[in-house]
Amino acid sequence: MTSETGIIIDSFSRTVDSSKFDFYDGSKGYISGTVYHDFKAVVTIKGAANGSTGIMAASIGVAITITNTQTGNGVSSGTQYTDRFEIGHQAGQLREVTVTLMQRASF
Repeated sequence: MTSETGIIIDSFSRTVDSSKFDFYDGSKGYISGTVYHDFKAVVTIKGAANGSTGIMAASIGVAITITNTQTGNGVSSGTQYTDRFEIGHQAGQLREVTVTLMQRASF
């Protein structure tokens, strides 16, 4: 993992998924194909807060650039948008941050 601005990374994950529907062919009486569409990658970064810029300045629905990028598996390009931002603080611990980004193949 590469360090990110505003967070000391503890974990990084990227999941690629899509929507799909099965095509039922009435003339054959069974499903004859599956259509996959709307490919998207979801990135989740967890760590300790470290400043007020970079990931710590993320806003929901706003494009964000991160250092830990990964492409492929159906989503090779497209802007990443902040989908969820969570911060918590427990006594005696650093502030814990979890940010989830969404990237679609087409934009």
